[in-house]
Amino acid sequence: MKQSNTEALKWYKKAAEQGFGPAQCNVGQLYATGGGGGVAQSPVKAAQWYRKAAVQGDAESQHFLALQLYEGHGVAQSDKEAALWWQKAAEQGNAEAQFNLGGLFQDGRGVTAKSDVEAVRWYKKAADQGHSGAQFCLKVLASMGRGGAQM
Repeated sequence: MKQSNTEALKWYKKAAEQGFGPAQCNVGQLYATGGGGGVAQSPVKAAQWYRKAAVQGDAESQHFLALQLYEGHGVAQSDKEAALWWQKAAEQGNAEAQFNLGGLFQDGRGVTAKSDVEAVRWYKKAADQGHSGAQFCLKVLASMGRGGAQM
């Protein structure tokens, strides 16, 4: 069978329209990237599908929705809303969300207060899963003696 993103979108949408979160996330991915093979890129549609899955608790969709909110890609830019969705995904163990949430705390963007301690906490969770960016950030913070990070 020849690969067809148009055909994949058709089948993902069938499952997504029945409320299946992982399929909703996949539909969002195809729209986010354009998917090639006949699927037109639409950041707005991607965000809509990510949101449907995110409210159901799908951690991957929560992460991707947060990323779009952070970048203002297909939705109004909002550090605060991005932080909320990354928090939800991070609490479910999504390493990329943990890393990004750490960055928000380190920069004081979208969170109640800038906090190196919170940044280190989230970076550590991501680093423990092998996230190289988080490992690097921990080393940098440790070298500056910030947030209780240890080398």
